[in-house]
Order: sequence, then structure tokens, then C-alpha cells
Amino acid sequence: MKEYRRGSYGGELCYYALTFMRLLRILFLLFCSMPFLAKASEGFFNSVAGLPSAVSSNWDSTVFLSFSIEDIVVGTGFVVNRIEKEGSTEIYIATANHVPEDKCSVGKSCPNMKVFESPPENIDSMMDGASGSIIKYRNAVLVKASSDPDLAVFKIEVERGQSPYLKPLKLSESCGIAPKEMTYIIGFPFTEERLVVHRPIVDSGSVMRRWSKGTFEGLVPNGQRGASTGSILITDDVLESNSGGPLFNSKGEVIGLLESGYFSSDGNFEYTLHRFSNGIRAHAAAVSCEKLKEFIGSLNKSLFN
Repeated sequence: MKEYRRGSYGGELCYYALTFMRLLRILFLLFCSMPFLAKASEGFFNSVAGLPSAVSSNWDSTVFLSFSIEDIVVGTGFVVNRIEKEGSTEIYIATANHVPEDKCSVGKSCPNMKVFESPPENIDSMMDGASGSIIKYRNAVLVKASSDPDLAVFKIEVERGQSPYLKPLKLSESCGIAPKEMTYIIGFPFTEERLVVHRPIVDSGSVMRRWSKGTFEGLVPNGQRGASTGSILITDDVLESNSGGPLFNSKGEVIGLLESGYFSSDGNFEYTLHRFSNGIRAHAAAVSCEKLKEFIGSLNKSLFN
């Protein structure tokens, strides 16, 4: 290997050139590790062809929820348990507690709740009485709810063997996830405005099952408004009615439940990455796998056995 000495003019130039290249490499590595380079979400997808296995294996166990008294509140839920009994089947559905809000009471029937395999084409048609593919059940009860963490579980009772594809989703055993690991969401995003924003278009008022993908960026810092401390921060796209939907790892295991997206100063959903006090940039937050398992675990003892 040729050696360059600093004693000569040519050797001096080579020495400084090599030093400059090393410095550029160090700066490049530091730049790539900066938190503001979190990968932005890529929008919503509804194509069934070419679905990632993490999405396709869980597609049918995610449902659309609506609650109405004077107005309609909508969200997403997913099956966490299914119990076959003599003459009936009990299906337990998890969602975010802020979806039903004060429209249902724990331990009581919730007659204003509707569960859809697929919703009507848009919110306007729902308000006009369109039913979509509604799941017919005998009774719906809010069995448990919590504001922190933002979780709720409903039980619906259907005819024995009805809707066999509504199967419990698998919760991750370890709940482990690494920074920048791929994450996936299934839900029913809804918006009152037509979205383009460099993403696949979501029409105004349209409601349909869609999926999005992003990465895990970190945890919600202490004192952050709009999400529970310790919740998972992700770059996946979400809209209002994604609340309560499942968050998956690349294996298709549930690692969280969607609780919030983030808003810009004008009150609209923020489609750039929101910067948190700990420097992390993300688009949405999900109740952690650990809290979800603890919440559902308490039901295992009292209801699921």
C-alpha cells in the first residue's frame, strides 16, 4: 500500500483529502441517525392483492363500530376472544374508550351500538339509515372501560357459529419491538375532506377497510397530552375512525391499540410527523401491548373462562 507523507506537497494534499473524507463519513452517519429522519407514512391502501402477510392474516377480524344517540360516533375494533356456548356465541371486541365515550355504561346493554363487517359507502348514507354489512347480534354489553389506558371491551352475543371468520387476533407474547421496525394498521379511516397530501386519495365521507404501514419510533414522553405515557409512537397514517384499531408487527401479532393521531395548530390532522418533547417524530400513538394484555388479562379471569 502506498504511503503518503506530509513532508511533500502531494503528500500534504492526500492527507487533507483523506481527513476530509473521513469527516464527511462521520457527519453522514450522524445525520442518518437524527430523529427527524423518521420515515413518513405512505398513506392508506385498500388493495387486497399483494397484502403483507401481517395484514392479510388479520383482515377479517377488524370491524367498524358506530354509536349514535343524537349524532354518530365511529371507530374501529378488533376481536380479542370468541366463546362458543350452547345456542350462542360470545364475541369480545376491543376498541379505544374514547370511541363510545359516554354513549354506553359498563355492565349495561348498549343498544345504540352497531358492529359492521363492512360499513355503508359513506357517513352520509349511514345517517340516512343505510346499514352496510351489519353483524346481527342479540345483545351488546360494555364489559370494561378505562380512560388511562384508553381501552374498552364490548361483548356481543350472536347465533352459535355465526360469522366464523371473526377470530381473536393474536397478541404478541413478548411485546418486544425494535426502533424502526415495520408496523401495520388495519382500520376504517374516515375524513370529512378529500385527502391527497402526496398519499393515495381518501374521498370525503368515504368509509372502507384500509391498511397503512410505518415504523416504530419510540414511546410517548411523560406529560404528553392526547396519549397515555408509555404508549407506542409510530409513523403509520391514521384518521379519526382508526381509533381502536389494532397495530401489528411484521409477524402479524398485535402490539398495540390505536388511541390517537396528532393535530396541527388549525385543529386538522397533522400529516407531517409531529415532534415530541423527547425529540421523536411520529404520526400516531397506540396503547402498548403490555397495557393491552394486562387489561384483557383481567377479563380472562372473570369472563373468558
